Amino acid sequence: QLLTDAYDMNQRVELMKVPRPLQRSLYQKQLRTEVGQALEIPESLPMALQVFYTTAKPKIDDVLLQEGQLQIEGVLYVTAFCLTADDRSPVISFTEPVPFSKTEAVSGLRPEHKTQVSVHIERIKSELQTERRLNMTAELVLNVEVLEETMQEVVIDLALSEEELPELPSMALCFLQPGEEVWD
Repeated sequence: QLLTDAYDMNQRVELMKVPRPLQRSLYQKQLRTEVGQALEIPESLPMALQVFYTTAKPKIDDVLLQEGQLQIEGVLYVTAFCLTADDRSPVISFTEPVPFSKTEAVSGLRPEHKTQVSVHIERIKSELQTERRLNMTAELVLNVEVLEETMQEVVIDLALSEEELPELPSMALCFLQPGEEVWD
């Protein structure tokens, strides 16, 4: 909340105002997207017998706003942990980047609007397809907010003068003229 005006019934109020950028939310939504890819186990690692754990870290690379369309692109850094038959390396792990993209039709969006996107993984699973390949699927949740930024004068400080104002009447009537606002 911002202070845009102030007054006192007994003293004169001097306002110091400056223009500040203010953001207004235009669009807020939780989007879901599913990412799936076959991952190859590197040749330098022993062959896998079983996948026992998969984790991932999502990263948003780019958010594009075009007339009526929002496009989010990113990478999911997937790490898989597998059991092997090799006694010297009974557990192996490897990390592979998996790109993802989500497009959403949203009317009224313009490239100058600002976006805030956070992402988390709802679920992830993988299963061994062969000794050197596994299938990974993940469901991502994208929290999207599109903001419009405008400049508005806001009060940053005020000073009260010791000068007493003449006593105000108990009721004042004012009839707005065309082009006037209540505070005029």
